[in-house]
Amino acid sequence: MSGLQLRRGNSTTLAAITGDAGEPLFDTTNNALYVSNGSAPQYIGSPRRTEAAFCRSAANSSCAQATEIQVQWATSDTVVTSSGFFTIAADGITAVVAGIYLIQASITSYATSTAKALEVRFSKNGTSETPIFYSYQDAAYRRGSSASMLTMMALDAGDEIGVRSRGVAGTTGTVWIEADDSSLTMTLIQEG
Repeated sequence: MSGLQLRRGNSTTLAAITGDAGEPLFDTTNNALYVSNGSAPQYIGSPRRTEAAFCRSAANSSCAQATEIQVQWATSDTVVTSSGFFTIAADGITAVVAGIYLIQASITSYATSTAKALEVRFSKNGTSETPIFYSYQDAAYRRGSSASMLTMMALDAGDEIGVRSRGVAGTTGTVWIEADDSSLTMTLIQEG
């Protein structure tokens, strides 16, 4: 006895299918379930898979007091659950499809001397977003202070999420983000 068979094909084939409104479609490349809205297949997910991307900070990023910098991310040793949903570049992670995303960053900073504070925030397409998060270091413990950031954003296809940082006004010396000690993660919550 055979079970219910859905219309199926690889991701390239399904991208060319319009389908009837409400018609279920199965992507054999990514093991993902879609339902057509009458115009195009809409991703509805899989109970066994979450679409996510993860990368670590690349080279050390020095954060001068008043100059905001874009944190650089490694493009190797990354994790992407499905190549069709994200791309990773030095400036951040790009959403390939529009949707609601959970975005998380853990930023670890270091200082050369005395008390320091680092201001960090997400960036969308290279422009700083609010709110601002802070990482503080006291004079006795200058290594390994961190800031954890978590937000949800509605993104369009092609939007790139990164992290921008700078030393907080009024501090002296250098604060930097060291390679491999910080991370950026994006998870697709709902497509469309």
